[in-house]
Amino acid sequence: MPVTIYEHANFEGRSQVLPKGQYDTALGQISIGNDTLSSVKVPNALVARLYEHSLFRGEFIDIRANTPAITLPWNDRVSSILVYDEGQEPTIKPYGPVVGVNSLDAQSGGGAGVYADSQVNGVQAEGGANGVIAKGKSWCGVVGISESTTGGAGVVGEGVGPGAVGIYGKGRVAGRFEGDVEVTGDIRLLNADCAEDFDICETEQIEPGTVMVLGEDGRLQQSQNAYDKRVAGVVSGAGDYKPGIVLDKQSSTHNRQPIALLGKVYCKTDASFGAIGIGDLLTTSPTPGHAMRADDAARAFGSVIGKALRPLRGGQGLIPVLIALQ
Repeated sequence: MPVTIYEHANFEGRSQVLPKGQYDTALGQISIGNDTLSSVKVPNALVARLYEHSLFRGEFIDIRANTPAITLPWNDRVSSILVYDEGQEPTIKPYGPVVGVNSLDAQSGGGAGVYADSQVNGVQAEGGANGVIAKGKSWCGVVGISESTTGGAGVVGEGVGPGAVGIYGKGRVAGRFEGDVEVTGDIRLLNADCAEDFDICETEQIEPGTVMVLGEDGRLQQSQNAYDKRVAGVVSGAGDYKPGIVLDKQSSTHNRQPIALLGKVYCKTDASFGAIGIGDLLTTSPTPGHAMRADDAARAFGSVIGKALRPLRGGQGLIPVLIALQ
């Protein structure tokens, strides 16, 4: 039977089962928290040694029996625990060849959680899942600074497994760079088109897939006329296709929408002016915001939106289009 520790007296509150071994709040190994232990169950033949501080430092007390109420001054005072066999000399396993830890107390007023200074690796960690986990409550989780004069990086990520990723970012903004970015391999964008944000006429409610033309004031509005040379592109984001890259993202008092300028995008089309086949050139139509098949080659010059990637035999619908303004 293992040792069981409890948050409150009389074996109540949060609890944790502790087989033989060592447990330290500094490493997150005591789940009920630091300085919260108030009762403990210790089976025969085991001893629970309770330490005042983390890293098995300071004063300690040995508990050899079920104790429904830890007496003062030990109640809510334990930060590390060693569970060992009765009659054995307890031993503490080191965490590594050298461990440099500074400011373990979260209330210390801004000291470093871990500080390391070395001629080789300041910190080196290896884990079965995560080698290092860092959480910044008010700023950065991890900060890397390089003083190298020969190209050393502040942070290096290398994926060596068949599905490993060197550096992974997740969030509304998954990554931000201030300065140039050099890439020696391919840049793979998993979404479909290259779009650019444009101001949209405030009087119109525009949805993805709408064909857009330039207005007199430079803002875009949905197309209204056939073979309109003012055509600018298609509002990105309809159907299964989302923009792979969006240019000119900026704050504005105007309504702004990403307009697909290159690549694949779903487009509103009207086949009542002629059935649309795969590969047909498309242009603006009299139906607001819709494209149609370009039959008049002379009028189509300068008003082509792109090529149809799927047929539309009749009526109106969304079809994928390869944008190629010409």
